[in-house]
Amino acid sequence: MMLARGGLTLWLRVGIGFVPTLGEDVVISEAERWPTELRLLNGAMVMDGGSLVLHAVDQDDARVEFSLDWSIQSQREGTTQFYVNGRLVPRGSPEEARWLSLLGGAVPKPRNPRPASKDGASSSDGVIVAEDAAAYWNAIEQGPASALVHLATRFVTLISSSAYQEGCAPVPPQAPQNRVRSLVMEGKRMEAIKAYREAHPDVGIVAAGSAVKALGAEMEQAMRRGRIVTRIPVEELWTDDGVLAATRLRTLDRVAIRDLLRRGPVRFVVADVGHDLRWIPPAERFDFWKRDGEIHFALTKEVHLDDLPDGMAYLASEWTVAGDEAPVLLLEVYH
Repeated sequence: MMLARGGLTLWLRVGIGFVPTLGEDVVISEAERWPTELRLLNGAMVMDGGSLVLHAVDQDDARVEFSLDWSIQSQREGTTQFYVNGRLVPRGSPEEARWLSLLGGAVPKPRNPRPASKDGASSSDGVIVAEDAAAYWNAIEQGPASALVHLATRFVTLISSSAYQEGCAPVPPQAPQNRVRSLVMEGKRMEAIKAYREAHPDVGIVAAGSAVKALGAEMEQAMRRGRIVTRIPVEELWTDDGVLAATRLRTLDRVAIRDLLRRGPVRFVVADVGHDLRWIPPAERFDFWKRDGEIHFALTKEVHLDDLPDGMAYLASEWTVAGDEAPVLLLEVYH
């Protein structure tokens, strides 16, 4: 059941699990610009345990969507997570602190303002809700502006809490084919066949065994050609056409990567043991960095992998390739 008033929503939803959604008109990019102020337009609390959503615009009227997965399941598993524009914000990061500061100073500007209830009566009489939902409903009764401030304050309070900060980022499920490859690489043939059949329920055990055997042969042949990463750090780069005349120049931090992205085209390549080098198409460089590269980025191998999504870290370095003006940004995977 959903109750809505003046742009504020109370979602009475039974169940667990919360997936933040992102509208096509959300265009803000942290790598390119930061808001200096926020105006809160509308928001909601989801009755899955208390997940939150806030929609805002910055000083240039660019839309910003905040969401906090505070579902019962996420609280139990310690995987509650803060997202901005659908992108995971690392715990305890400077980015998180900056967003919380902006939320703390955000100005409520509901699109459909209405006066507060004059008689103090609540239309939720007779509905039993949790304490956090009751507080939100009471704030709604004081008007949309009050409710928006309440939601923004609760965002800051929950994300700053030890319960959130001591949690870990949700681990995305491993792609079926990647899981099969990993098992083949580890010599776990029977587990690989089982994983293959889970990904292809219509395939029998004999056919699955043949497919895994063929994959193993392909990987072995590719390794002989030097087309699979066998160790980190890598000593050379290659494509399907062969080894490149490439030279490692320097280790990169976030500032250096953003500077290179602003200057012009770059080529990202990912090196992961057991896999071929993964070259990212230049046209996808910004999206790849925002949605994958940056959230796994680390400065040293001593980083706590449990603090990063799926326990994986990227260490970045800049390479130059003879005859190619575009710098190559190598991201080496540490598990």
